[in-house]
Amino acid sequence: MTKMTGHGGLLPEQVWDSAAIPERDLFPGRPSGSAMPLVWAHGEFVKLCHSWQLGYPVDRPRATWKRYQGKAPQIAYTLWRFRWRFRQMPTGNELHFLLSAPFTVHWGVDGWQDLIDTPSEDWDLGHVAILPTQKMAPGTTLQFTFYWRDTGQWQGEDFSITLQGENS
Repeated sequence: MTKMTGHGGLLPEQVWDSAAIPERDLFPGRPSGSAMPLVWAHGEFVKLCHSWQLGYPVDRPRATWKRYQGKAPQIAYTLWRFRWRFRQMPTGNELHFLLSAPFTVHWGVDGWQDLIDTPSEDWDLGHVAILPTQKMAPGTTLQFTFYWRDTGQWQGEDFSITLQGENS
């Protein structure tokens, strides 16, 4: 990073990453004429140097590190939203729906068998319904649709998700 600084040792916002254009004073790995000094870049550079010297990130939250010890947490649910309409999910997970208005999930398995209606709850950040799918076998297919309680309307569209092996 120090080799990318300007004449006064200041870190630029951007460095040139293409072929040199000497008539425009643009050279690979050198400042491109963007904002300089970029103060936050200097702050991050100081933290990077300090972290390298200590052997761990200086801005690592202690409570988070104590809880997770650098290991990714195992999430035991799969989240479905209209933006994330996946068609498969790992076996062993619960299925959570997060939507913007009060709803009831009308659902069944393997061709709409064993129908169940699961109402959502208001969790302040959205309305959530949880289906207890964690003990269902791989290959099981869930079919579902939504009933919007505030309008009394059905979604008018059916969805399905097939449970895959845990490492699929």
